[in-house]
Amino acid sequence: MKIAGEITEKEQIKYSYGNVIHNHHVIKELADKGLITVEDISQIPDGAGVLVRAHGVQKSFFEQAEEKNLIIYDATCPYVRNIQKRVADMYNDGYKIIIVGSAVHPEVIGINGYCDNTAVIIEQPEDAEKLLPDRENKYCLVAQTTYIKEKYEKTAQELKKKFTLLEVFDTICRATSVRQNEAVKLAANVDIMIVVGDPDSSNTRKLYEVCNNTCARTYLVTGAEQVRDIDIKNKETVGITAGASTPDRIIREVKETMEENAKKGSADTFEEMLEKSLVVLRNGQVVTGKVISVGEKEVYLDIGFKIDGTIPVEEFPTVDGQVQVAVGDKVEAMVTRVSDKDGIVYLSKKRIDEKRRYENIYEAFKTGEPVKGTVKETTSGGLILDINGMDAFMPISQISTQFQRNLQKFVGRKLKVRVIECDRRKRKLIVSRRVLIEEENERMEREVWSKLAVGETVTGTVKSFSNFGAFIDLGGIDGLAHISELSWGKINHPQDVLEIGQEVEVMIRDIDKDKRKVSLVYRKEEDDPWYNAEERFAPNTIVTGKVVKILPFGVFVEIAKDIDALVHISQISNKRLKSASEVLEEGQMVEVAIIDVDLENKKINASIKAVQPLDPLPTKEDLEREQLREERRQQSIKERTERFNRRVEEAESAQKSGEQRQSRKQREELPVSHEEVLSNKIGSLLADFKFEPEEEDKPKEEDKPKEEDKPKEEDK
Repeated sequence: MKIAGEITEKEQIKYSYGNVIHNHHVIKELADKGLITVEDISQIPDGAGVLVRAHGVQKSFFEQAEEKNLIIYDATCPYVRNIQKRVADMYNDGYKIIIVGSAVHPEVIGINGYCDNTAVIIEQPEDAEKLLPDRENKYCLVAQTTYIKEKYEKTAQELKKKFTLLEVFDTICRATSVRQNEAVKLAANVDIMIVVGDPDSSNTRKLYEVCNNTCARTYLVTGAEQVRDIDIKNKETVGITAGASTPDRIIREVKETMEENAKKGSADTFEEMLEKSLVVLRNGQVVTGKVISVGEKEVYLDIGFKIDGTIPVEEFPTVDGQVQVAVGDKVEAMVTRVSDKDGIVYLSKKRIDEKRRYENIYEAFKTGEPVKGTVKETTSGGLILDINGMDAFMPISQISTQFQRNLQKFVGRKLKVRVIECDRRKRKLIVSRRVLIEEENERMEREVWSKLAVGETVTGTVKSFSNFGAFIDLGGIDGLAHISELSWGKINHPQDVLEIGQEVEVMIRDIDKDKRKVSLVYRKEEDDPWYNAEERFAPNTIVTGKVVKILPFGVFVEIAKDIDALVHISQISNKRLKSASEVLEEGQMVEVAIIDVDLENKKINASIKAVQPLDPLPTKEDLEREQLREERRQQSIKERTERFNRRVEEAESAQKSGEQRQSRKQREELPVSHEEVLSNKIGSLLADFKFEPEEEDKPKEEDKPKEEDKPKEEDK
């Protein structure tokens, strides 16, 4: 409050982010001094001064404030600031945060912002029983500073049973705890207990709760006017306590009013008792009256009491500026105050309308029947809806099954919701759209599960991607198409063949209802490049393909999309190759003949030389070596021919000279065996030139060719 006074004196443009204090009287006083209360930082102009109330704010508020050059007056309670720091540190250390408190309370909303709004929020100890056990993750437990200590301890005990790694911090404000304990002691020793404070104050509501559990006649009031009609009988005692945000002067006024009530006691005059016996009116009583007059500001009703009732004219609906009420109409209203001094019974049609609306909503709450509401505005913690004229709060976590960052898009929309909490005394109405979505999803899921069957083809919508596949919505159930089931060819990511939101036909490959998993196949059999491969690539079929890879043992030739045939190095050329790169290069088009097809292992063997051998061109060294070899061969033939001719001449010459030395008679008497020897000798000379002689016809040692005359190995 001191800082609020400071900002009103120093700043020309001054704002408060939320109510500084939960007391309408004080808020009005600050507003009269120029302090403007807003619920959204976007409503604060750049450069203005802004007061951060004791409840604290989310971390993102300070980042936005810096961008807008706002002058911050930080009045965050030290206890709250300590919780925020601890939550941030534990969250950064890998702990999951659990906050015990009201999900709609500004303090809890602010603390949640220091763990990126990921905290689990528990409002009652019973909510802890709904959480699933976790023995692996680390958890940090903190409480709203005004939470009831006994309930917090009970919640902590329940969570310790579920979470092995749980750090519990006592974050309840000691002043709050002391005030609650003292109030309980006081309530136990009085007949009437008065709690002074604003119903919107969590601190005050907690006081009322603990006192009401002890003293049946506990009243929650905002000011002295609400205790004037509380009757104090003789010898009854009254206890008074107040919330932390209640100004002292209001507490004094309540105390003085109760003292006056005590002095009155229960002694009524005969006239008063007579009037009471005729017609009794009390605050909150519902009456029905007939309109007897319609003024500019008030509508008067005859309610059968000694004095007439009056209703503010603005509580009636208007059409084109005309109030929809006339003399003689019957109107149901609620008594708000009876003033004998003024001779008026103050009535409210608005309150009875609210009561009837509340009764309808409460009936929907009990039966679970959905209701419709229009989104009026957004807050840092969720949405405010108008449901039949009553404000209802929907937390962010209850808007949808998925986290919603942009709440502004819901403003003005009509939503079907379910009432999950309804407390008229606390003016607490909380609704959920998420539970309806979950129920609808479950219904659709059951329906889809009943229709799914392995081998069937179904239609779905691509929902999301991961590195290992695509998730496809089948109408309430998400199925996974593994990346290997998306295409017959190799792909790096599912987005290479699919798009988010795309409608696709998939085949169900497998169903596991226990694990709630559905495996899908997107690629089609007819799109398989190996489909009918045995027919298309029968043995001896000649096809044209592109060399896609050269390896030491051969080459791969792409003969169709996503089909490669292996051509072994021995099937490329008629000559021996050291490497296929001698005659081929990647990207080259070649004709191959299919040798065989292994459909099971998806392998094809082919041959290039069966179509057109690819022999390597001779090099310069090869040509020179071949020329030298030819020259040597020709020289060898020449030399052998000359030797043969020389031997023939020598043989003929020897024959002639022998004939001359012998007489004719001797020649005639020459044995036949000698003639055969001569013939064999001539034959051996011929065989030396052309053929290898038989064993018995081999030439003698002196007739063999000399070593230097033999052909060399390279000339053979």
